[in-house]
Amino acid sequence: MKKNIIIVIINFNGEKFLKKCLNSLVNQDFAHKEIVVIDNGSGDNSLEIIQQFKEVELIINEVNNGYSGAADQCCHMAVERKK
Repeated sequence: MKKNIIIVIINFNGEKFLKKCLNSLVNQDFAHKEIVVIDNGSGDNSLEIIQQFKEVELIINEVNNGYSGAADQCCHMAVERKK
């Protein structure tokens, strides 16, 4: 079944906020949601935190593509998944 909602978080060194953010998203009552985090080359513990959430798909950019680069990546991903 295709997901009705795709929630995308663009992250760069956001370990301070990630756990609370992802807990909140995972616990939302949308029946058909998909949660994706695009990590934009973080150098903190972000990846370890994200990987604790089995419901969250992680896409890792080895380098920081900037916010607009990651946002563009999000748009392309969402369009492809909704086809």
